Amino acid sequence: NEVTLFDDCTAVPGGVADPAIRKVDSTADLFAKVQSLGIDVLHLHTRVASSPPPGLKVVRTVHFHEPYCPSGTQFLFRQETACQHTYGFAACVKGYLYNRCGSLRPLNLAESVVRFRNERSTLPGIRSFAVSNFMKQRLIDAGYAAGDIVVLRPTACECPDYQATPPTETPRFVFLGR
Repeated sequence: NEVTLFDDCTAVPGGVADPAIRKVDSTADLFAKVQSLGIDVLHLHTRVASSPPPGLKVVRTVHFHEPYCPSGTQFLFRQETACQHTYGFAACVKGYLYNRCGSLRPLNLAESVVRFRNERSTLPGIRSFAVSNFMKQRLIDAGYAAGDIVVLRPTACECPDYQATPPTETPRFVFLGR
């Protein structure tokens, strides 16, 4: 088995990437390189700008709320609570304007709308892994096909045996996540 990593390298200062990672400039470039290398399955961890070409096997792990939430946050900042709305134009406009779930800056708002519309057109038909039952249900509630979504919970690595903090010390915690 061989794994090939692709990245647009925008997160790397100066655009210099690990030589083991193949640079792609666009979704079309990604699909073309995957096909030219004869890769059997493309596993995405982010959105793409267009649907994959026919015959290309693609799966995607959905880590974020972007496919079913125009702001991508699923959080109502004014109320300081999670958004419980299923996607709907009226509910989402109210979320933006009243509950401040997303940016009201015109360029950011326009970018969110374009990103969300793109998600709604490219994700259907791509087999997806949701990282929780909650996320799978939100995807289904937003109209994605239940048969295209599987829950695949990320697993933690094996940890050493737990040792309680001595009562005289302040406990310390480490959290890796978002």
